[in-house]
Amino acid sequence: MKNIFYTTFFGTLLLFTNITCEKEKNPPNPNLVYILNTTVVNGKWKIIQFNENNIDETKRYLGYRFTFNSGGTLLCNKIGCNIVGSWLGKNENNELELTLNFGTTTPHQELNKDWYVKQINSTLLKLEDMSITNGKTTYLTFTKAS
Repeated sequence: MKNIFYTTFFGTLLLFTNITCEKEKNPPNPNLVYILNTTVVNGKWKIIQFNENNIDETKRYLGYRFTFNSGGTLLCNKIGCNIVGSWLGKNENNELELTLNFGTTTPHQELNKDWYVKQINSTLLKLEDMSITNGKTTYLTFTKAS
C-alpha cells in the first residue's frame, strides 16, 4: 500500500515539475540598449575583424576610424576620406542589435546591416550577422582606436 502511495505521489510530483519548469524566455533588458548607446559614443573605434562568408576582408578597413555620435550619426575618417553614416542601437525580439548604414559608399556599404551584438565592453564591440538568404555568417569586431 505504501509503494502505491509513494509511486502515485512522486509520479504526480514529477508531472507537475515538468510542466512548471519549462524554460521561460528572458524578458528584454532595456539597460543593454543604454549600455550599447553610451559605450560606442566614447572615443574612436577601428575595425579589427571583418569576415564575410569565411573570407577575411579586414584589410579593406585598415586606417579608418569610426566615431559614433550621440545623435545617431556615424563618422568614418581616414586621411583624405570622410564618410558620414548612421547608427542605431535597439532591442529587437529580445536581441541587442546595432544597425549601421553608410549608404552606397564602397566598401562601407558592406557594413549596412542589423548586427547582433555578441559582446560589448569599454574597448571591444563584437557583432554578427547571419544572412537569411544563404545562411552564411558575417563577423565584425571593433576595438578602441589609440
